[in-house]
Order: sequence, then structure tokens, then C-alpha cells
Amino acid sequence: MIHRNKSYILQRIEVDDSGCWIWQRNTLKSGYGTISYKLPGRINKTAYAHRVAYELWKGPIPSGRQIDHLCRNRSCCNPEHLEAVTPRENQLRKRGSRRDLCKRGHPRTPENIGYSKDGHVRCKKCKKITNALREERLKSGYKPNPKPKSTDTHCPYGHAWDDYTLYISPLGDRKCRECSKTRKRLAKS
Repeated sequence: MIHRNKSYILQRIEVDDSGCWIWQRNTLKSGYGTISYKLPGRINKTAYAHRVAYELWKGPIPSGRQIDHLCRNRSCCNPEHLEAVTPRENQLRKRGSRRDLCKRGHPRTPENIGYSKDGHVRCKKCKKITNALREERLKSGYKPNPKPKSTDTHCPYGHAWDDYTLYISPLGDRKCRECSKTRKRLAKS
């Protein structure tokens, strides 16, 4: 436990309309607030602000538990918004909060959900948007070129067009699988 007191936390927060205590000092890119402190022997350490707040107001964090933000706000330090849960429960709650909306932010309601032939859940509003874009593109004179020209043997990044690398997108564009893999790998890092 860090040698801090409640007033230390209270001086470094701002309360928002939902009752969240938003950490106003150092935060990570992920949104979690951090507190720096020194141990005997001049060793600098860092701890998450919400974990310190939980320990100050509610006591030690049980072994094997993680602190879950019930408000889904990572910078919140309000002990009433924090709960010690198992890692499994924390993951299920995190996934559950994302299931309420599609990737474009449309609510996932029974009226707005459809299923693809392979059983995947699809957002009907997103499908309408995609179809409208496709129609607009085709009306503007766009003509898909599904096969490379005889002189066009490589993608713009130098990968050879062959049965493995070439695929045609739903909009009729030629795409390179190797380039797609590279983009996905870079997006994850």
C-alpha cells in the first residue's frame, strides 16, 4: 500500500456530472490515472490512481482480483464506481459494454440487428450506409476492374498479383492480401 492519504487523492480529482472523480494528474494513453511515489532506498514506483483510491476507501484489493470501473470511465477514482472482480468477470463486463453498439455507434436493438448467411451479427443501419455508398459509386461511373491488366502484375507495394495475394473487395476493388496483413499488424502495434 502506498503511503498516501485520502486528501492527496481528493486534491487531484475533478467531479463530473455523472459523479466520476476524474483524475487530473498523470494519465496513460489508455486513460488510467497514475501516481508516482518513492520507496525506501530512493526507488521510484508508479501505481494506478483508481487502485490507490480503492485501497484507501475500501481496504486491500483481494488476491487474484482486478478493479473494475462500473462507470466504464478509466480515469475515474470514485470508490463507489470501483469493484474488485475476477479477471474473467472484468473481461466479460468489458465485452458486454461494447456489445451495446456496433462499430459505427448504432444501437444494437432487435430492430437494427440482422444476420449474415454465415451467422454473424450485422447492423442494418451500417448495411444501408454501405449499400448507399456502393450505389452512389456505381452511379458516378465507377466500373470495377476485377482482373489486373496484362501490364499490371504487382500491387503498388510490389507484391505480385497471383491467386493468393489478389482478392476483389465487395466494391469491386482489387486488394492485396499481403498489404492487408501488414496494415492489420501495424494497427495492432
